[in-house]
Amino acid sequence: MLELTRLRKGLVAEEKPGGDALAPYDGDDAFDDVFKIGQEVVCETEPRGSAEPDGASAEELVINATGGFVGLWEQGTVLNWRFNPQALRRWQFPQQITARVEMLFATAVKVWGDAAPVKFSYDDEAWDFEIKPLVADKQVAGGFVLAEAFFPGGGQQELRIYPKMFDPALDPAKTLAHEIGHIFGLRHWFALLKEQAAPAVSFGTIDDPHSIMNYGDNCRITDLDKSDLKTLYELVWSGRLKEINGTPIRLVQPYHLLGRLVGVAA
Repeated sequence: MLELTRLRKGLVAEEKPGGDALAPYDGDDAFDDVFKIGQEVVCETEPRGSAEPDGASAEELVINATGGFVGLWEQGTVLNWRFNPQALRRWQFPQQITARVEMLFATAVKVWGDAAPVKFSYDDEAWDFEIKPLVADKQVAGGFVLAEAFFPGGGQQELRIYPKMFDPALDPAKTLAHEIGHIFGLRHWFALLKEQAAPAVSFGTIDDPHSIMNYGDNCRITDLDKSDLKTLYELVWSGRLKEINGTPIRLVQPYHLLGRLVGVAA
């Protein structure tokens, strides 16, 4: 199911050769907010803005076990993406940034192999999410955030990338593979215990802490990650799985198809 289609028309920004690709633009419209950097690396994928056309949050769509449903992508889904143009203007050398991010993103998607339930296509016009490379780092709970993604939903969304993610010592491709797991509909491995404010449901094997959806040394892609994800979507798409632990499953389409809810898996 893995496919990356590149339809970029090119950036219009004029750049000078050389220089630091990670140097922010120092013009008048540069970001004013500067965050301190702590010692911990965290993922802060959470609902922002309107994940659904009617204003429902991504958390409510995907994992709200009290009054919602589990949202997963419809079979054959293609997610159109582009770079956020306003964010690129903050960088001195935006073309170097986009080239680096594209390479890392493609590598991260390939990590999931044929378990990936969606395809990705670059489209400046009919886009479902933007990749937003930010120039300022973000601190939360004593640490700093590398990236923020989103869960399946019909609204236009963002994949935010912070400068520290580019640190080779932090394995940026692995970070993006983790965030792509969220885009596929996965929560953190420890969500049932530590993220109870946003109810989660479990599927497959959760005994082994080694997972791309975990943190630290335990954060690594495993055959179990891929097999569980692939099995989940195959069961849902075939109609053999209609709910998870009593929570109904619904298949959703991306924004460029008007965000229309396809219906309960049947």
